[in-house]
Amino acid sequence: MTVQCCKCKRIRFEAQWSAPAATLLQGNVSHTYCPACADECHIELFSTQASRATAVHAQQLLQQLGGVA
Repeated sequence: MTVQCCKCKRIRFEAQWSAPAATLLQGNVSHTYCPACADECHIELFSTQASRATAVHAQQLLQQLGGVA
């Protein structure tokens, strides 16, 4: 089964992520996030959550994530 990043379209092959294939993928394809895109999405998600939270709640989130408050 081919594993492809749903954001940048890179392909995982033997635990390595490489540039997207120029040809169409054949067979079964599973989608996930590559490590770089996962980090980017998590940062965006936590930033959005923190901006919606009160100042106290945002401080608690930072402490839970290991940040300095």
